[in-house]
Amino acid sequence: MVSLAFHIQRGGSGKTTLTGNLGAVLAGRRKVILVDSDPQGSLSSWLAPGRQEHELADLLYERLRAEQVIVSIAHGLDLVGTFGIGGELKKYAETDLFRQPFAIRKVIEQLAGLGYEIALWDLAPGMSTLERSILAQMAEVISPVMLEDFSLDGIEIFTAELERIRRDYMAAELRHRKIVANGYNRSFGRHRAYLDQFRKLNGFEMYTFAQDPAVPEAQAEHSLILNGTRKLKSENLIELERLGRDLVGE
Repeated sequence: MVSLAFHIQRGGSGKTTLTGNLGAVLAGRRKVILVDSDPQGSLSSWLAPGRQEHELADLLYERLRAEQVIVSIAHGLDLVGTFGIGGELKKYAETDLFRQPFAIRKVIEQLAGLGYEIALWDLAPGMSTLERSILAQMAEVISPVMLEDFSLDGIEIFTAELERIRRDYMAAELRHRKIVANGYNRSFGRHRAYLDQFRKLNGFEMYTFAQDPAVPEAQAEHSLILNGTRKLKSENLIELERLGRDLVGE
């Protein structure tokens, strides 16, 4: 199983929407599991409101097995959710995770044992022990950015943090080669200027997603863009499919 995450230390960059909709694209070809590892539970409240009986914390506390926690989202696409209200993920991360250094790996092994081929993890924007522990188990992390002030600094800071994770967690294989420019509007000169600067960064491949009203509208309807009444702009769908192919080696 390939484990992937969208992450950067900034909120509002589109991590959750990219995680869910990339999962929908990949589910047409692979068996995909989404894992909501953000204590706010945004991915879960978007895709499975009122449908969860259990959450990721139940796996981490070893109260339940993975098959007891999973919620079906669409054909080939399932979810391990987190309760944004009343959930225990934050408590677990603050009080128990440091005593269980292999807890995330155990969750990944359970999901792989159920036949999932791809796991997409949605993380909170911080860099606590929880985020660091998850990133250390990923094959690759993709950074979504908004084309605004401090975005370039954010990539530099995040890259330095990943180097520390590789060293501290012996995660030398963790890749960070892809940046998604989210909310791009080619009519904005500042967007074009920031995008040019990102494209000059060594070692990164850029993906651009244009501003698209279908994204917030689909979230309001609690549906995936590809499956609901709202449809992505064709340029965004093409770019999302390109990202999916590049990530899974197709």
